[in-house]
Amino acid sequence: MTGLSLEALEKNNSGAIELFKGKIITTINGKSFVYRNIVQEDFLDIKLDIRSCLNVYESLKNYVKNEIFENENGQIFEKNSMFKNMPKVLFITLLRFEFNKLTKKKSKINTNFIFYDVLDFKEFTYNKTENKYSLQAVLIHSGDIDFGHYYTFIKTDMSNKRWHKFDDNLVVECEERDVFSEGYGETQNISAYILVYTKTD
Repeated sequence: MTGLSLEALEKNNSGAIELFKGKIITTINGKSFVYRNIVQEDFLDIKLDIRSCLNVYESLKNYVKNEIFENENGQIFEKNSMFKNMPKVLFITLLRFEFNKLTKKKSKINTNFIFYDVLDFKEFTYNKTENKYSLQAVLIHSGDIDFGHYYTFIKTDMSNKRWHKFDDNLVVECEERDVFSEGYGETQNISAYILVYTKTD
């Protein structure tokens, strides 16, 4: 996430880090032998792969899905990741830029990808506790990998769902449908890059 890192905030002893910091817990178990390792890591944003996914829930399921892997000694392990602590302000980065190993070039993924005004993380949390979020802002990327422009939709009134579009020096009120239409990728080369959610419970 550009301009925001755990190291920078911790170095400055900034209390703001608690707004954005969450914790993910990864458990690794041996499949045919006794082994268990639990690792907890802090995060400031969730980076979601959008390839072959229709919406944000499908991407989240891929993010935390069980993985089977084998080490160099032929031992089989199962890895599972879940969110333990969720931040008050949640940043979700949609991975719309990829490197093509065949062409040796970067490209932008312009597929339609659906996100929602309200997100519930209950099924993705370690203790299955309710964690609901309301969409606060959407950073849009317009263009391709070589040339692009960024602008932002911000919900300036949470109760009445009033949205404004911030595009350089231009600030205009807009309809909620504009946010989702441009964010989903329904318009060629225009799509959401970063989603910002605030916790509601």
